[in-house]
Amino acid sequence: MLIDPAARADYDARVVGSALIEETVTAILEAHLPRAEARHLVRAQRKLIAATRPDARTPSS
Repeated sequence: MLIDPAARADYDARVVGSALIEETVTAILEAHLPRAEARHLVRAQRKLIAATRPDARTPSS
């Protein structure tokens, strides 16, 4: 849980920052690449972002 305000702010910044980066990359790719290739690269980017998000990690017991 992110009860600590500083931890919550850090988490929110990462998630919002990741979303903005993802949107920007998607827009650039869609503008400059054929659609099928862009979709493939966007999916790969989303997987990478999801894997690095703090909420995607399994907590250690």
